[in-house]
Formats: sequence, structure tokens, C-alpha cells
Amino acid sequence: MSAVTRFKPTPMQLVALAFGPVALALGVYGVFRLVGVAVAIWQLWLLFFAIFAAFVVTASLRGGDDRLPRSRVVKPQVADRRPFAAAVRWEDRLGWSDTDAERFNNTVRKRIVPVVAERLWLAHRVDFHADPDRARALLPEQLFGLVTAPVSAPLTESEMDVIVSQIEAI
Repeated sequence: MSAVTRFKPTPMQLVALAFGPVALALGVYGVFRLVGVAVAIWQLWLLFFAIFAAFVVTASLRGGDDRLPRSRVVKPQVADRRPFAAAVRWEDRLGWSDTDAERFNNTVRKRIVPVVAERLWLAHRVDFHADPDRARALLPEQLFGLVTAPVSAPLTESEMDVIVSQIEAI
């Protein structure tokens, strides 16, 4: 059985206990005067003071020693909340480009060209833009066609798989 703690109101409870009943009594008194009901203001104040006091006392006794400590939840960082946000963003971008050739060229092809150029440089020391003939000899025809000219229709999923495997093979 838990021990009952001594009533110890917080400062906010004391302010509410002091001014709450007065404000409420004045408001109700004004409404009663408008309606034409005669009532003494001290009676209204006493009634609302008793109600406020009952709320303050019951609120302070409700918890006692059985009150659980406040949980200290550590909010995750923004990056932790959505660990795959970048992947989801790319998935959305690529998802919209599977039916529109212009969007495919502006989104997918635009990102593939620098990757192919970098891989050519790292693997074979060939500058794609300065020496296109040598780059053409090193790249498969389908991949070279993709990186040199815009496509008229977006590539299918199987064609993209082939392109990705060709890029990885450079």
C-alpha cells in the first residue's frame, strides 16, 4: 500500500486557486444579471472556490508515490527517422521516368552519363568526352548509344538491368 503524500500545490495551482474562482464568479454573475436572476456575488465566488479547491486537492492526491517517472524518450535525428529517404526519393524519380522519354532523358540518362565517364576514366584512363572513338571501342554498343544520344522511348526494366550490368563490367 502506498503512502499518501502531503498536499503540496504547485505555483500554477495556487494562481488558479486564487484567481480562477473570482473570474468565473464575475462571469456567471454578469450572465445572471443579464437574465434577471438575483444572486449574491460572494455566494458564486464561494461555490467556484470550493469547486476549484476540490480539483486542486484531488489532482495532487491522485498520483501519490505510485506516480511513474516521466519517460525520457530520446527523439531520433531526422536522418534516423527515414533511413532510406534517399533511396525512396530515387525510387520516386525513377518511377515517373518509365513512361515519359523526356523525363527518362532528364532524370536517368543524365545521371548515367557521368557514371559511365567516371568508370571509363578509373578503369581505362579514357576521357569519354575527349576521346569518343576509344570510348566507343571499350563500351558495348547499347551502352554507348544510351550515353551519346537521347532515347526516343524509355528503357524497359530488363534493358535497364542489362545497362547496369554493362556499367558494372566497365
